[in-house]
Amino acid sequence: AVPSPPPPPAPEKPAERPRAASASTKASTNDSAAEKLGWTQRKQQMLRDFSPTAATMHLRLPAISYPSYAKGAKSGTELEDQTLATARANPKAVDKRAQRLQQLEAPAERRGSGAVTAEVYSTHVDRIRSQLTRAWANDERVLALKLAIAASKLMGEAGCPEFYPQQFVHSADLLDLFGKLVFDRIGAKAKTPGAKGYSSSGVCPDAEETCRNWFYKTACIRELLPRFYVECALLKCYAYLGATDWPALLGRLAATARGLGDPLVAAYARCYLAKVGLDCAPEAKKHAVAMLQDHLFCFKEVKKDRFARELVRLGVSDAEYLRI
Repeated sequence: AVPSPPPPPAPEKPAERPRAASASTKASTNDSAAEKLGWTQRKQQMLRDFSPTAATMHLRLPAISYPSYAKGAKSGTELEDQTLATARANPKAVDKRAQRLQQLEAPAERRGSGAVTAEVYSTHVDRIRSQLTRAWANDERVLALKLAIAASKLMGEAGCPEFYPQQFVHSADLLDLFGKLVFDRIGAKAKTPGAKGYSSSGVCPDAEETCRNWFYKTACIRELLPRFYVECALLKCYAYLGATDWPALLGRLAATARGLGDPLVAAYARCYLAKVGLDCAPEAKKHAVAMLQDHLFCFKEVKKDRFARELVRLGVSDAEYLRI
């Protein structure tokens, strides 16, 4: 038998090139994955990177209690159906705006200021979440809205900047739950399931009226911060009204965030709008650029002497405040 000749050494050199190219492609893939990091990973990173340095924080936590109307015989679904039937029979017989204001302004919470720990705060938000789930299961829609408003008001408590990222994560999760419950409910009423890309003509009138009713109730919220957050949580529901001009909707909300005076509160409010805007219209970017410009403009406020004194009172440096 004639032995086969040994393989030529020349092909070994080109073999190194694919390995180098493969490593380069792998690095490029890792960079792309880091740039497109998901919301869940970002929340976990915020919880890891930002934790309160102090043992307690002085915050005002609302003590939620069920209002008297929620204990009545009529559920939220019955109230909605009765309102729709009455409005169709005689549109002038129902003052919807007055009714919504009366429901939203019914006493459902009281606030108390005190020192709380991170664990106490998390437990408090979990309690609101469980009450929201229970209220929704009992068809108490207005109560569910008021609980979402209470969660939004927690975002206005910026007395402990080190803890604010955790406040944001807990409250944002609760608002996401509220928005999903409303979206799924309207989708159950609509002829077309709650999927992207359908028009208003594919939705039954009852579903459209219910959707408008939620936004009317949101517009009746007097305070800017909870009104902003609740509308952001319900933003996806605009699809049931045949919304196509998403850049205009997102731009209006981005301009609304300029009314928030606290730079920290405003920064995280813009963060939440960027998150829900990505879910609704990933191609819309003009509002995100505008919010970034507004965020950079807030840096001027942080550098002022008046705000420097406020940072001393809060016990954080300007560098740490900007990092948060």
